[in-house]
Amino acid sequence: MDQKPTKVSGQEKESGRNSLRQSRDNRTERETAAAEAAGQRWAQDRAEHDELEAVAGVETADENHWVGEPDAYGWARALLDATRGELWTREELEAFCEEHFGKAYPGAHEVRAFIEGAKEVFAEV
Repeated sequence: MDQKPTKVSGQEKESGRNSLRQSRDNRTERETAAAEAAGQRWAQDRAEHDELEAVAGVETADENHWVGEPDAYGWARALLDATRGELWTREELEAFCEEHFGKAYPGAHEVRAFIEGAKEVFAEV
């Protein structure tokens, strides 16, 4: 005998969506904190003063600077432009991101946080 599936109530839908939103927000917070720490480590351990100064000049206050494509790629590109000029390849960009973010394609929030972490170190130099 087949049972008809029961409909999910509006309250159940909203509860499920809230749970998913919270999970997403928690992941974003963890990724942002990890990226900021990576930016600080890079600034302290790897960057030359001129590279750090250039990264500190990258404007990150406007979170909507990059809308849609290229979004995270655009932020990562701004980061590499500051550190290497415009003489880098996409493979080098992906390798940089793999090294510092653990993935070739980090989110825009992660790249901004990395830059902010580096800026914090620069402000103390």
